[in-house]
Amino acid sequence: MKKIWKIFTVLTVISALFITCTVSVFAQTGISVETSNGNISVMALNNNSVYMSDGDTFAVMRVNETKQEIKYEIVKGEEIDFLIYDKNTNKMTSSITGQSISMDDILVTDDTSSSKETSGTIIPMAVGDVVESHTFKISYAQIAALVGDSYSKYDLAYTIVAIMWVFQGVAITTIVSLIYGALKGELLNRIVDGVKNNAPGGIKITIDKVEIRKHQGGKMVKGYGYKVGTLTTYS
Repeated sequence: MKKIWKIFTVLTVISALFITCTVSVFAQTGISVETSNGNISVMALNNNSVYMSDGDTFAVMRVNETKQEIKYEIVKGEEIDFLIYDKNTNKMTSSITGQSISMDDILVTDDTSSSKETSGTIIPMAVGDVVESHTFKISYAQIAALVGDSYSKYDLAYTIVAIMWVFQGVAITTIVSLIYGALKGELLNRIVDGVKNNAPGGIKITIDKVEIRKHQGGKMVKGYGYKVGTLTTYS
């Protein structure tokens, strides 16, 4: 009975999303990831909605983009929170805290070295030689300004994804799968403690641009894609 109710609830959410979502901002859909016990972890519902689940609970991330802003919503049951990125001011504002952070303060470098790191294993969604890498540092203080004092793993994932999507062309479905899947164990505990205690340091994400080759029409065709290399913490 519990399983039937979960399926009914998911189908209800999917139906509602197909009616309400209007703007397509994803580069791809149809990605799904399963946990070790078979429960769906991340699945693209349509062009601008992603379903996340830990097996017992679930949340949906929706994204709508206009010429002036990008609005990221996180839906958990009847609760809907959102982040709004203003393209003119380059700031992101949280409905939870009312606070804003500037994207100018997010550190972006090509240096992937750090003296103190805790890595999370992430499976790349693209394969090939790395031709370009960028590293993004998001402080615990910046995350705390957006999620507040009470938050879930879903809130952390969607906040990190929202910040990252401003900078990179990685498909939202791909980056949600990778980041949500990596937020577990010691790494998740370290991030939660850092945000809760306003500790120095934060998280560091490396995104690689990779070359992809495939046979097409009797020829070798070359293109490019993105992968998330590592999700780590720094201090």
